[in-house]
Amino acid sequence: MRLEEVLAIGSMEGDESFGRIMDIAWDGRDRILVADDLGPHIKVFGLDGSYVGTIGRAGEGPGEFSQPWQIAVDPSDSLYVWDAGHSRILVFSPDHEFTRSFLISPAWVVASMEVPVPDRLLLAAFGTGETLPVKVLDKDGAVVREAGRAIGLADLAGYEGSLLGGSLARVEDGYAYTNKSPWAITWFDSDLRPVRTCVGPSEWTTPPGDVVQRTDRGTGLAWNKYVYSASIVGMAGGTALNTIRDPVADLRVLHLVTRECVIRSEIRLEFPVMPILGKGDMVAAVRSLDYPEVVLYRAIAIRRSLDPTVLPQFR
Repeated sequence: MRLEEVLAIGSMEGDESFGRIMDIAWDGRDRILVADDLGPHIKVFGLDGSYVGTIGRAGEGPGEFSQPWQIAVDPSDSLYVWDAGHSRILVFSPDHEFTRSFLISPAWVVASMEVPVPDRLLLAAFGTGETLPVKVLDKDGAVVREAGRAIGLADLAGYEGSLLGGSLARVEDGYAYTNKSPWAITWFDSDLRPVRTCVGPSEWTTPPGDVVQRTDRGTGLAWNKYVYSASIVGMAGGTALNTIRDPVADLRVLHLVTRECVIRSEIRLEFPVMPILGKGDMVAAVRSLDYPEVVLYRAIAIRRSLDPTVLPQFR
């Protein structure tokens, strides 16, 4: 597989400018929604890159944001926004009018959000003292179920949510969850029952404890030393594109993984591109060079002579 650039949205100034892109959504009306936490707002574009409008502004009132970090749309095109600064989910109508909001746990670091049906949210969210990484919420934000394979707890100085919580993506017939470290992808059916887990070599990622820096001045994270699975997106044919972020080598390593734990392709990018969303054979990503951009790629199958990588798996 190779990625062919189809569209880039971004500029130094004006309606196509971004401060810091946190997430991307793509609704049924072919509108591209971009969460910018330095706005803070959501910008909306057409599939041709034309600017459509802006949702929200800075503030604490209805429809206002502090840090809009994750967004998702449900099948009716209603928009859900996780505002990390206010620990709440805001809901907007398909016409992007604010309708309601509800609080969620301030301890959670939400890495991704899916809304398979209206008023039922799936969050890849993790916090200190927890073990299961996927939360199922009702329309009022109450946790009705937790799912996923248990994550082993470690003394990470309160940074468990940042270092251990992975990402969830919708794929054909279910979901795929990528663990930050060690490298592992768990496949679920449509009811979030685990089907199997694909396990990669330990050297593909960095143990989370290795990036916790304790000094006389306090404790922090050496993110520039942390090699981890940063995102996963669903692709055509039930496959998933898993991204390893390697700041040590300044690389993004993309693995196209099947449900049978076979890596069909590996792409190495020596510039800052982060895949965020997959739709059919399209990939929406964030690229940051002179300024942040939203880039759409088409995934194109190519012939290769190398044998695919077959990973160990367990059920």
